[in-house]
Amino acid sequence: MTPAEEAQIRSLNEIFTREVTIGMRLTDDPHSRDIEGFCDLLLRLVPQIKIRREEATAESLPAILVGPGLSFCGVPSHNELAPFIKALAFLNAGKTDLPESIVGRLLDVQPPASVSVYVAPLCKFCPDVVRRLLPLPFAVDGLRMRIIDGVLFKDAAGEDRVRSVPTVILDNQYRWTGGVTLSQLCEAVETRDPTKLDKAALQRLVTEGGAYDLARMMLNSGRVFEAFLELLI
Repeated sequence: MTPAEEAQIRSLNEIFTREVTIGMRLTDDPHSRDIEGFCDLLLRLVPQIKIRREEATAESLPAILVGPGLSFCGVPSHNELAPFIKALAFLNAGKTDLPESIVGRLLDVQPPASVSVYVAPLCKFCPDVVRRLLPLPFAVDGLRMRIIDGVLFKDAAGEDRVRSVPTVILDNQYRWTGGVTLSQLCEAVETRDPTKLDKAALQRLVTEGGAYDLARMMLNSGRVFEAFLELLI
């Protein structure tokens, strides 16, 4: 972490009006040590930040959890530090700058949506995409978003067939490379076909307490989803 980056982090002391708690999820992945070290730095530079440890599943990536819906899988640095600081500012304020028209469209997201945004710290285009989408997990209860450092977590990027950044993936159904607008993402969230959700998406839905929602979706469609059978097996 450079002196300039530390100064960016210290700027939160001028913004925070209360104590802010974020989560830290560590796994057996060796990069967990980097995330833990970054969280220790946050505690030292911004006394109003508190850290709680979160349990990890076998499929989890180590991450910093900002609010209930946003995960930073990686160490925010270089170009990705400013969006991370913006997320902490949203958490402190308890509100975002997301237009009400967008919030209204996604007020009752069913089924819950999972968005993965693959970035690289030195990518000059990634921060704009992250900043554009950043308010969504704070304003929309049914949307979860992961910001994933594709350089740090090459295996995850490989599994998701990510070849360049930024890449945005919605429920493994929709994919945008090079950028996506809020309107494009909202339209995709609204028009998703739940019968085409893959096993990973259904597993996230169940583990986050959405088993009833999954059962309702299958009843409404009149069929048992093929990926649900894979999940049971």
